[in-house]
Amino acid sequence: RRCGASGGHLSPIQFPFSLSSMAYPSFAASSPQFRSVGTEGEYEVIHDRVVIRAAPSTKAAIVAVSALGDIWSGSPFEIERLPWLRLAQCSLEEHHIKVPPNVEGCWMLTDGHSVGLGQLLRTRPGPGASAIPGTKSQPSRTSSSVAVPEVKAEPSGPCDEFIVVHEKVVRRNGPSLDAAPLQIHQRGAIFKGVPHNCSEQPWLHVDNEGGWVLMDGACIGLGRLLERAADITEDVLLWAQQQRFGSSESAKQGHWTTEAEQELLRVEATTRRQVSPLRNWCVHNAVLEELERAGLLSPLDRTLGPAGIATRILRLLLGCRLGNLVLAEQPLQNGLPWSEHSFDQFLVEKIEPLAPFYCRILEPDEPPQRILVLLHGSLVPGDGLVPEAETLRKFMPETAIVLPEAPVVADEALGLLVWWPLPERRPIEEVMDARRARELGLLRAPAGTLQRLVATVTWVGARFKGVPLILGGFSQGAMLVAQALASIRSDVRPLGLVILSGLVEGFKVPHGVKCLAIHGDRDERVELALAREVATLDCTNIADFDFEVVPEMGHEISDFVVDRVVDFCDRVKPIERFLAKQSDSDWAQELHRTKMMRWVKHISSVITMFDAPSFLSHMMVLDMKGLDKSCPALGNGQIRYVLHDAGRESRGLVILFHGKVRDLHQDTSALSAAYGKFCLSVCVVDYRQKFSQFCVDATIVLEELEAISSEMSSPVIIHASGCGAIHGIHMAIASHSFPAATRRRLRLLVLDGGVGNFRSLPKTPTGCMAVDPIANDAKLKYVGIPLCILGGDDACCGLVGGSSGHFTVLSSAAESLLSENLLPSAAVSSDSALLLGTEGARLNPELYQAVLRALDHARDPADQATEAFVADVLDSPDLNNDVSRMEHIPTADFEQICKDVTGIALQETGRAALWAVRTKQEPQRGQELKHFILAYHAPILKQHRGFKMDEHGFHEFQNVVAVRRASSSSLAEAYAKLQEAFSLEKLDHHVWQLERDRAVSFGVRLGRCHEVLDRALTAWRSRGLLSDALSRSRLRGGSTQQARAVIRELSAEMNLAHAKKLGFRGSATEVDQQMAQMFGFWSSHDLSLSGKLCEVQECVAAFSKTLTNELCRQAAATPRLDAAPTPSTLSASPSALSAALPAPPPAHCETVSAALANATDESVHAATQSSVQSSSIQSADDLGPMPVTVFIDRELGLSSQLMMPLGSSVRRIKEQLAAADPIGALRPADVQLRLPSMGGGGAEGVAGGNNVCRG
Repeated sequence: RRCGASGGHLSPIQFPFSLSSMAYPSFAASSPQFRSVGTEGEYEVIHDRVVIRAAPSTKAAIVAVSALGDIWSGSPFEIERLPWLRLAQCSLEEHHIKVPPNVEGCWMLTDGHSVGLGQLLRTRPGPGASAIPGTKSQPSRTSSSVAVPEVKAEPSGPCDEFIVVHEKVVRRNGPSLDAAPLQIHQRGAIFKGVPHNCSEQPWLHVDNEGGWVLMDGACIGLGRLLERAADITEDVLLWAQQQRFGSSESAKQGHWTTEAEQELLRVEATTRRQVSPLRNWCVHNAVLEELERAGLLSPLDRTLGPAGIATRILRLLLGCRLGNLVLAEQPLQNGLPWSEHSFDQFLVEKIEPLAPFYCRILEPDEPPQRILVLLHGSLVPGDGLVPEAETLRKFMPETAIVLPEAPVVADEALGLLVWWPLPERRPIEEVMDARRARELGLLRAPAGTLQRLVATVTWVGARFKGVPLILGGFSQGAMLVAQALASIRSDVRPLGLVILSGLVEGFKVPHGVKCLAIHGDRDERVELALAREVATLDCTNIADFDFEVVPEMGHEISDFVVDRVVDFCDRVKPIERFLAKQSDSDWAQELHRTKMMRWVKHISSVITMFDAPSFLSHMMVLDMKGLDKSCPALGNGQIRYVLHDAGRESRGLVILFHGKVRDLHQDTSALSAAYGKFCLSVCVVDYRQKFSQFCVDATIVLEELEAISSEMSSPVIIHASGCGAIHGIHMAIASHSFPAATRRRLRLLVLDGGVGNFRSLPKTPTGCMAVDPIANDAKLKYVGIPLCILGGDDACCGLVGGSSGHFTVLSSAAESLLSENLLPSAAVSSDSALLLGTEGARLNPELYQAVLRALDHARDPADQATEAFVADVLDSPDLNNDVSRMEHIPTADFEQICKDVTGIALQETGRAALWAVRTKQEPQRGQELKHFILAYHAPILKQHRGFKMDEHGFHEFQNVVAVRRASSSSLAEAYAKLQEAFSLEKLDHHVWQLERDRAVSFGVRLGRCHEVLDRALTAWRSRGLLSDALSRSRLRGGSTQQARAVIRELSAEMNLAHAKKLGFRGSATEVDQQMAQMFGFWSSHDLSLSGKLCEVQECVAAFSKTLTNELCRQAAATPRLDAAPTPSTLSASPSALSAALPAPPPAHCETVSAALANATDESVHAATQSSVQSSSIQSADDLGPMPVTVFIDRELGLSSQLMMPLGSSVRRIKEQLAAADPIGALRPADVQLRLPSMGGGGAEGVAGGNNVCRG
């Protein structure tokens, strides 16, 4: 803290400690050319002057100069074939030589023939010489009269620090138990030295104090004496603890606190963060030279490699900082940038400008003929351009593509990078507005970033010396290359410059450099007007400059842009390419294949949410016993397979994609044996258990068919079971982007209990999807080969197992495609693939015939299916780059959208609508849920910039959230609540729990309640019930009062009949009471049941009105008693029977007469007269507040329910609707209401603000 490394007050731990005793990497451990050639001895200088250096190199720094006749103690080594003497520490002290703190040891060259001199040092004979190899004279520490037996000592390990783990050890003057003792050291003492093997005993030659210490006392009845001490780079706390007890007595008594430990860990974390970039930068000579000049590195340290150099500097910095901060050592005064602040400044000012960016290189097998350096945009991962680069590499196989990575991390959780940081305090609108950002200077790259790009281009030019180079970038990367172009050295200057969606200001272009700028007319990040303005006004001085506008393209790199980049590279530096010699059809085939691979990778990146075990467990056995490592692999070891080879007589190959099985080998053996009876080889594929990688794995199998079967023309049958149908269908579809010879091999696709679509799977907590992530039934139109669809016995999707949905959707889709001539043929069977007989398993007859036809009849590639796949999928607008297009929107915005939509969905109207969707049956249930979800998302997404109100906008939102929620716990939590708000599975589980408690549910299932109300609706709308009511009314006189009595009678009879079916017994009053309680209970949970009760009451009111009108009409015409009512009288549309005002409480079956009085229009007044009839009549005064239902969208089931006091005006209703608006943007004047019984939307059907609701 004294050096300003951190703020605050913390007393240092009081145990003084010398940096010289720290564990540094020894030269013996670091250099492969380092060899010990003898033991320590005394040497005499026989030349006029000999230089003492900081490292065993003639270029190392000079520490001192020794004169003729000086005597030195040290150990001889051979380094890079040169003889060197490493001087002992005690000898340096005797000559009063002060060694710099950053120098590990001092060295003298013993023979100068390599530098034009003669012998420099010689072994000193005489009494002072060491009489025993491996020992030396210690005049200052022991008596010279002690005789030491001669032993042979050989180094057994590198120089390191060792700690005493025994109670005490003896340091001797030789590697022998008979050698004279020098000093006794207690437990915890630390030695630095080189371990030796002396007469099969481990001894440590102490480097700093001299002498020898036995390391293992087994030979004398003791245990381990020394152990390797903790490394400061591996465990700071343990290192500090050991150093503390290995120091003086005063240090041992120092106060050790939790605060001190936390500070140690903080210093370690900071130091590691600062040193981490050096691992990538230390491969460049300019960086190494600067580190040497700063004293952080010695010339010999270069042999450590980048990782070793970084560890070396980490050890040095930690030792310096902890020696000052914790061990109370004095700060170094040698100019070394060791403190936290000074080292950061040193990196920024000295190292970073010399360090190229980290680069990914896609290099061809042969020496490249051209280099393309392409920089990604802002707020993307470092590999953001890898898919585009792989596509470019397909078209330019002789070109090496270099992808630098931006240095600044903008979002650590998502791994998003930028080339230079954006201002944090600026409003997001200013930052995202390119024109405004340019005016504020936010689009100008810092000088350091420009220097690093220049260093990167220089490094690429040196790596590919003499190869022409083209420089390009996208978005922010394009701005950077344009600004740095003029600063690049002429010997590595690019021949061409590509600016993609990043032309924001003029730039200097050296003579001879061609430029291409491409921009989309729908670019939402950099508007086209700005780019066109710069191209027209600021780029006129560029000799060869092309500006192209791509229609219907946003801020992205489309396939068209990739094609234009290829053309530009060919124009800048034409090369002889193999693809250029191909025919147009082959070139188009290669284009389709690369587009297909890019499409597959985009798809896999946006459906990772389905990799969750909660979803996959329905389709797969997650702990399935797969194939072991002894089986061959495909796709660089990503998937494995086993081949049941039929031998030389093989008629073809079956690719088997399994379904839900427990033991892959055992559960597929019977099917493989059945195919083997036809002399067919069977390849069982063990694909990855990741839903997002299903299509990728299928593509890998298709690409490596030749690796599976050496026969390049044999027929191929794809047999796909369960979820393997995703692989099988994709493999057939992907073949359209492969050569015709490959497509011709695929003869048959067998879907054996294959998955049909997402909706047919068991209910899972994956949430709502705007687009089916499986959709195999829709994909069949692109297959283009004969089909065989079997019911199958897959545990998840098989018809034999009881799941009929998948077989139904696939077989229906196949029949439809056959009728439209979009399929060559299709065989359908509800049985499984295998039939058991006395001779073992055999193929299903339908499958047997389909296989025979496939083997006997070769087919031509289906051009129709190929054209459809290319047009509908490969050449369609790219809808899968939603994540990159929404990269500028903060994660907090998506979290807020989730919360807003959840809040609206949990309101009473939303809950009622969801309950109504639950009552539907598939597939109507899934379709209505989709419309319901879109309706609730649309207004919220509309408020937010960047989203459309259609299905595409919802799809964009889902894809981005699916990717970002993996790294944002708050977004994941908000999205989970959003899914729960639209979860039908949650409602189903809730109903199941209520139905289990027969006491509260009266033993009646909710479904029976809906059935009762549906039958009641059907009855009240039937012609027969109206005829019966007319007959009864005429027999009783035909008055209105008698008609009402008949309705009450019919209602009582209907209630009693329904009650008996539900199991209720007792008198009519008791039954009515039980029914009311039962419906009241279920209505409090299922809000759609409340709406249906209101609909029944409205239907009864319509029935009463129709009956009364018919009686009046017949009375006026003096009709016969048996006259049938006219069709016009009996027809009542559902909308006409759904009156919005009023509706009685759903828990009671009451009769209410209500009207809108004082209407200014008599027709409106007449149309609003309604009476709601049921089993009893009460006065309006007994009812209290009236529930009012206002329908917003009947098709989506959107409505709002209000409780209004009797006498409320329509204006008051409008005010209540406006107050309930969750957005707060609705005003009462914006609301227009009409009665459901009135058609149209004109003035005649609109309820005015002066009407009064009376009961």
